[in-house]
Amino acid sequence: MNQKQKINRREKQNITELTEETSFAEYVNFIKSPWKTFLFSFLRGTAFGLGTIIGVALVVTILTYIIRSFGGVPVIGEWLVKLGEASKLQ
Repeated sequence: MNQKQKINRREKQNITELTEETSFAEYVNFIKSPWKTFLFSFLRGTAFGLGTIIGVALVVTILTYIIRSFGGVPVIGEWLVKLGEASKLQ
């Protein structure tokens, strides 16, 4: 057996061990099933959308609290009050 065949045999052994360690076969079976893929993608998208909505709600709440705390500052407070009144008119 020459050197090149030994290296190829070692590479094949390493690839085999790697695929067994990483559960590559399970991944291939998962990808082959369109319903599993669809369900996973649907749940992932739903979780992403829900997380986005919750994150935006928290950021808007914090920003609203910060802006309201500037209500006592003369220049910024007056400008924010006028901005709020203008938005109520529309």
